[in-house]
Amino acid sequence: MKGSRNYYFLFALTIAASAAAAQSLDWQAVERLAPNTRILVKTQKERYCYFQKATSDKLFCDFDRKPASSQELDSDLVFKRD
Repeated sequence: MKGSRNYYFLFALTIAASAAAAQSLDWQAVERLAPNTRILVKTQKERYCYFQKATSDKLFCDFDRKPASSQELDSDLVFKRD
Protein backbone atom coordinates (compact mmCIF):
# COMPACT_ATOMS: atom_id res chain seq x y z
CA MET A 1 0.00 0.00 0.00
CA LYS A 2 2.85 2.38 0.82
CA GLY A 3 4.39 1.78 -2.61
CA SER A 4 1.20 2.76 -4.41
CA ARG A 5 0.93 5.93 -2.29
CA ASN A 6 4.47 6.89 -3.35
CA TYR A 7 3.56 6.18 -6.97
CA TYR A 8 0.53 8.51 -6.82
CA PHE A 9 2.58 11.24 -5.15
CA LEU A 10 5.29 10.94 -7.81
CA PHE A 11 2.64 10.98 -10.55
CA ALA A 12 1.00 14.13 -9.10
CA LEU A 13 4.39 15.80 -8.77
CA THR A 14 5.20 15.01 -12.40
CA ILE A 15 1.87 16.45 -13.57
CA ALA A 16 2.42 19.63 -11.55
CA ALA A 17 5.94 20.07 -12.92
CA SER A 18 4.72 19.54 -16.49
CA ALA A 19 1.97 22.13 -16.06
CA ALA A 20 4.43 24.67 -14.64
CA ALA A 21 6.86 24.09 -17.51
CA ALA A 22 4.09 24.44 -20.11
CA GLN A 23 2.91 27.71 -18.55
CA SER A 24 6.46 29.05 -18.61
CA LEU A 25 6.91 28.10 -22.28
CA ASP A 26 3.56 29.66 -23.16
CA TRP A 27 4.56 32.91 -21.48
CA GLN A 28 7.82 32.93 -23.43
CA ALA A 29 5.73 32.79 -26.60
CA VAL A 30 3.73 35.78 -25.37
CA GLU A 31 6.93 37.73 -24.69
CA ARG A 32 8.04 37.10 -28.30
CA LEU A 33 4.86 38.51 -29.92
CA ALA A 34 5.46 41.39 -32.31
CA PRO A 35 4.25 44.81 -31.14
CA ASN A 36 0.82 45.77 -32.50
CA THR A 37 -0.29 42.13 -32.76
CA ARG A 38 -4.03 41.99 -32.09
CA ILE A 39 -4.71 39.65 -29.16
CA LEU A 40 -7.63 38.55 -27.01
CA VAL A 41 -7.00 38.82 -23.27
CA LYS A 42 -9.33 36.80 -21.06
CA THR A 43 -9.73 37.87 -17.43
CA GLN A 44 -13.14 38.34 -15.81
CA LYS A 45 -14.00 39.94 -19.17
CA GLU A 46 -12.65 39.36 -22.66
CA ARG A 47 -10.85 42.27 -24.33
CA TYR A 48 -9.25 42.64 -27.72
CA CYS A 49 -6.22 44.88 -27.72
CA TYR A 50 -2.93 45.45 -29.51
CA PHE A 51 0.03 43.83 -27.79
CA GLN A 52 2.88 46.17 -26.91
CA LYS A 53 5.18 44.14 -24.66
CA ALA A 54 5.33 41.57 -21.87
CA THR A 55 7.61 41.33 -18.89
CA SER A 56 8.01 38.33 -16.61
CA ASP A 57 4.90 39.37 -14.67
CA LYS A 58 2.86 41.82 -16.81
CA LEU A 59 1.34 42.21 -20.26
CA PHE A 60 0.94 45.67 -21.82
CA CYS A 61 -1.45 46.45 -24.65
CA ASP A 62 -3.42 49.30 -26.22
CA PHE A 63 -6.97 49.76 -27.45
CA ASP A 64 -5.73 51.24 -30.73
CA ARG A 65 -2.82 50.28 -32.94
CA LYS A 66 0.20 52.57 -32.57
CA PRO A 67 2.37 53.65 -35.49
CA ALA A 68 5.66 51.76 -35.72
CA SER A 69 7.51 55.04 -35.23
CA SER A 70 5.72 55.79 -31.94
CA GLN A 71 7.99 56.29 -28.95
CA GLU A 72 5.11 56.26 -26.45
CA LEU A 73 6.02 54.23 -23.39
CA ASP A 74 2.67 54.04 -21.61
CA SER A 75 -0.01 51.51 -22.45
CA ASP A 76 -3.79 51.71 -22.18
CA LEU A 77 -4.09 48.32 -20.47
CA VAL A 78 -1.77 46.45 -18.10
CA PHE A 79 -2.55 42.89 -17.03
CA LYS A 80 -0.75 41.09 -14.21
CA ARG A 81 0.29 37.53 -14.95
CA ASP A 82 -1.44 35.05 -12.67
